[in-house]
Amino acid sequence: LSTLYAAGSMSGLYRTTDDGATWTNLLPPTSVVGEMAIGQNGSATALYLTEAFATGLKTLDLAGTWHDSEVATFGGPILSLDGTLFVGSRVGLFKSADNGLSWVHASSGMNGITPRDFVSTPEYFFAATDVGIFRAARGQNVWGLSGEGLPEDFMASSLAVDPIDAAIVYAGA
Repeated sequence: LSTLYAAGSMSGLYRTTDDGATWTNLLPPTSVVGEMAIGQNGSATALYLTEAFATGLKTLDLAGTWHDSEVATFGGPILSLDGTLFVGSRVGLFKSADNGLSWVHASSGMNGITPRDFVSTPEYFFAATDVGIFRAARGQNVWGLSGEGLPEDFMASSLAVDPIDAAIVYAGA
């Protein structure tokens, strides 16, 4: 069985645990979910999300009980990876290794540029921005423009990693 979460503007947050045959509403239909990420928090699986009205929520029991989260104060994309939470903001990228209780600036070299999306491969993090794609080695907080072959004025809005070959990253504008 696979579990999938779906959210939409003014339609709430839904979960299926039977490959989409049935869906369960987890938040009021008036909720405006902006971004969400799922990841490990110790031995628990955590779901983080931001709402459009600067509300951040997290659940450690897969949407049974919701708690306020500092995630929303950043207002950008969210990525949960290997127990670390990454959140984009208007002033760069921040990370938390303690379930969002404290945050560290993690975007040296991006000079306050807003990430629109980010993904991770086994070796690198990539951030889509209005001035191109930035890349940082995993475990490092120093970013540089990546993009030989991209147009000079490439405004990246989305990224995806190939599920078969993680060395291939797709970028959309």
